[in-house]
Amino acid sequence: MRVSRVGAQLPIELILLSAEYLMPADLLSLLRAAPGLARVLTFQHTTLQDERGRTILHLLAREGELMELLLANDGIRLDPKDNCGRTPLSYAAEGYEVVVRLLLDRPDIETDSKDNLGRTPLSYAAEGGYEEVVSLLLDRQDVEADSKDNLGRTPLLYAAWRGHKAVVRRLLDRQDIEADSKDNDGLTPISCAAGGGHEAVVRLLLDRPDVEADSKDNLGRTPLLYAAWRGHEAVVRLLLDRQDVEADSKANWGQTPLSFAAGGGYEAVVRLLLDRPDVEADSKDNSGRTPLLYAAWRGHEAVVRLLLDRQDVKVDSKANWDRTPLSCATEGGHEAVVRLLLDRQDVQADSKDNC
Repeated sequence: MRVSRVGAQLPIELILLSAEYLMPADLLSLLRAAPGLARVLTFQHTTLQDERGRTILHLLAREGELMELLLANDGIRLDPKDNCGRTPLSYAAEGYEVVVRLLLDRPDIETDSKDNLGRTPLSYAAEGGYEEVVSLLLDRQDVEADSKDNLGRTPLLYAAWRGHKAVVRRLLDRQDIEADSKDNDGLTPISCAAGGGHEAVVRLLLDRPDVEADSKDNLGRTPLLYAAWRGHEAVVRLLLDRQDVEADSKANWGQTPLSFAAGGGYEAVVRLLLDRPDVEADSKDNSGRTPLLYAAWRGHEAVVRLLLDRQDVKVDSKANWDRTPLSCATEGGHEAVVRLLLDRQDVQADSKDNC
């Protein structure tokens, strides 16, 4: 047998012998030039690893036609792991549906293999929003739909975090999914969706009776706090419309959603929170810092104006080490905010802190 697409006419035996010394990337180039070689590769060809521990099978996870040719060879081991513990199926799950189907058709494939991070192919497919791949994996009896990785994160949490509504819906349709599962940091799918501003996903989760809308993570942060922190107005509105959400909930260090929104300069979110009678506009965290101090510190003039218009905000309030909104704005070089504060009669212009 001779192969004519790799240059000169060479016997197949010589090509295969030479290929035993090729790194996976070079072997891939050879296969692209002469696809028919894939049918006759040996065990040795497919187990050679590069510096990252990847074999030719890992590289073919994104190459449907070549993988199909290679899988015609019964002597191939399908589940080699690279240095990260990932298998070819793990990589194919990142959107390469054709390859996933080919691999799942093999009886010797480990469908739910975990890598060094404890993540499965389903976990990667869910995070990437690859709905068809997720469905293929969920149809398997040997796939744990709610498996946790080393960080305690489930496929549902990853899908919610990235805002993949269709995948979240597909997972929530399962009876074996815990919709409010917490990771090692106490984060839930709704916390992640709220922090990402994924309104549609937040709605899906809020419709579940088994989802706690005001759950706290290990640092006392709620979904509302995450949404306010990132300035996601629509999600903040959704959560504030709930009777079971505490609008002024404090995290472990005493900061509220308003503190975070003010510090981020999110004027629309600050307005929403200030319109609530149950939100304390001048609340102090454990270091004595108020929303006004955070806004002044970061130079957010519009938010500073909003807070200065309130009768219940003490403009010259001192935090630990006697720091005031004025001293923080001055230190940050925020001239417009400094002018706003100096225009107030209740601000001591020459106050000194202890820093």
